[in-house]
Amino acid sequence: MSAQTRAEDSEAFAEQYTSDLYDESPGVKLVLLVIHHEQPIRTGDIVRETRLSSGSVQRSLRELLDRNIIRKKRSIRDPRSTIYQTV
Repeated sequence: MSAQTRAEDSEAFAEQYTSDLYDESPGVKLVLLVIHHEQPIRTGDIVRETRLSSGSVQRSLRELLDRNIIRKKRSIRDPRSTIYQTV
């Protein structure tokens, strides 16, 4: 995906969730953007990509799951691992 296409995709994706996440912290928005670009992605990878604490990432994931914006499932490669992707 070219840089321009990726930027346009990010902008369209952000517009879709702007009203839903208006009052949320920047961390929640950042976690969602990383999931959108890197999906499916594991929690540890989200922590590395965002440089947020594990606790902040967990809170953000819970908020996004509660709002049905993302979903989680077990990794096929490693059943001990949970992966996240947008709905």
